[in-house]
Amino acid sequence: MKKADFLENFKLLKHRQDCRCIYFLFKDEELVYVGITDNIDLRVKRHKHLKKGSWDSCYYMSLPFDTNSESGISNAIEKALIKHFKPVLNSDFKDSRLDYAEVWLLRQIFGDIKIEF
Repeated sequence: MKKADFLENFKLLKHRQDCRCIYFLFKDEELVYVGITDNIDLRVKRHKHLKKGSWDSCYYMSLPFDTNSESGISNAIEKALIKHFKPVLNSDFKDSRLDYAEVWLLRQIFGDIKIEF
């Protein structure tokens, strides 16, 4: 999926505030990383050092309805997005397939998007 299509479909915002969110790093038109954080500004600063040159833009989706627990819904969303998009800089979950519950979760958030599982 191209960056412009991704941004249009998911209504993401350019990063700029402290909040619980899932964020997306792009290199040119390719989604290269999906992550989760409570402080987007701090996390992006770390990525500038750790993944320097691997990405050129960052967008996020705010998740005001969740806590930062490991079993929270935001972690489930992040995991499902990694499984679905298989970003090259993510190592966890990208070799896994989506299960039915994850497909349902993504469709509740993003509507009727094309998902293979």
